[in-house]
Amino acid sequence: MKNLFIYGGLLLSAVALSSCNQDFGDWANLQKNDQEATAAAYGLNFTGSGVDIDMNADKVQDSLDIIAVTSSNTNVANVIVKGITVNGLVIPYALHGTTVRVATAQLDEIAKESLKSQKYEKRALNVTATTSAVLTSGEAVAISGSVTQNETPIKTPDVDAKGYFMLGNVNDNGWTPNKPVWLKETKDGSHIYTAAVKTTSDTNWFKFFGGSGYVGDGTTWDNVNPVAFGCATNGDASTFNYLSWKNVQTPTIQGAGTWIVTFNANTWTYTVSKPIMYMAGDANGWKQIDYLGSTDGDNFSGFMYLNNKGFKFCSEANWDGTNYGADFSTDTQAANINLPTGDADGYYKVDLTLSTKKMTFTPITVIGLVGDATPNGWPSDANPKGDAIMTYNVADRAWEISGVTLKSGELKFRANYAWDINWGGTTDNLTQSGANIKITEDGTYDIKLYAWADGFAKYEITKK
Repeated sequence: MKNLFIYGGLLLSAVALSSCNQDFGDWANLQKNDQEATAAAYGLNFTGSGVDIDMNADKVQDSLDIIAVTSSNTNVANVIVKGITVNGLVIPYALHGTTVRVATAQLDEIAKESLKSQKYEKRALNVTATTSAVLTSGEAVAISGSVTQNETPIKTPDVDAKGYFMLGNVNDNGWTPNKPVWLKETKDGSHIYTAAVKTTSDTNWFKFFGGSGYVGDGTTWDNVNPVAFGCATNGDASTFNYLSWKNVQTPTIQGAGTWIVTFNANTWTYTVSKPIMYMAGDANGWKQIDYLGSTDGDNFSGFMYLNNKGFKFCSEANWDGTNYGADFSTDTQAANINLPTGDADGYYKVDLTLSTKKMTFTPITVIGLVGDATPNGWPSDANPKGDAIMTYNVADRAWEISGVTLKSGELKFRANYAWDINWGGTTDNLTQSGANIKITEDGTYDIKLYAWADGFAKYEITKK
């Protein structure tokens, strides 16, 4: 007999586990019970497949009964499976009673997305079923259970011992095979490769290639095509993406400028981002959580709280990259940087230029709100310092103001009672001299400003 499966994204399915005369019409009017009950209390058993899926096998089954739910408690009349997640992500599924079946290819895709990795290794996935146990009393209790499902993805290509390079509309390469743009391994044996590349067009096409394809000045497309890597969709402009080594399509970088491209041969992913310089010091627990932004990879600028107990700047969000100490020394034993003599602990605008080894620290003593939406309006000659003053919260790493009265209108953030440093734009993307922020409703508000670097600033606003 042909099995009939009803897709869980469209319908809920239930099965009578101990009482066969429960009317379906009653289920639609169940009394809600928000208490999260334990599976053991209601005799629910969540059973995994017991099958290790290997996408490299000669024959891979199309689908898999990934989890089954049963009950031995006579007080449970029925169980309704309401949702399935794998590593926290929702997955399409089909039901046969309370046995959940998923497509094997879909399981592999969900595993990749949840882990952000295509690494060739067995991975233990957490499968969670959310159910309602329908009691003989007519109540329904929410019960969730989890099992482990093992899955191994398709084997990735071996790491190229000669590294990787790019061809395309980067660094004036012009798709010339014998003029590669080489990526540099961040640390010997890390299998993570990066390069700063310059683009000149709105849309810039490129691909990655294994270093074994480069044979010197005589390198041709016949040499590099067999070791080409790209993406699955032609023209994909994702800043985080998965590498494809079959049916290779061409990704793009959107916009002119300098970009940091990273090829991770462990996870077989790549990223495209603007250059960032991180700060780690006593003021932030020696963690790379404050940073400076750049458009050219040489000049960096940003905002952060600093003290006189030392800090360093780092090219990566850890200590594995290039770390700059006093006098821009990159020696592992380099002394820490300190604020200029006489400067106190506080919030600063930091500017640094790598090529000239120059750092500038501009104290930010005050940040305020200005605009016709604020109590004192826009600054004027008669009222140059009418800003609604914010204070810096060291613990939250944010400027804040509580209980400020605003009216319908516009406002901006600015520093030091001047316009040299000011922010406008949207809640999650404030920029230097950005657009005025609109307030549409009179009232009392709490506001927080988080400013790190241009394009890396945001604010939160809550009406009381």
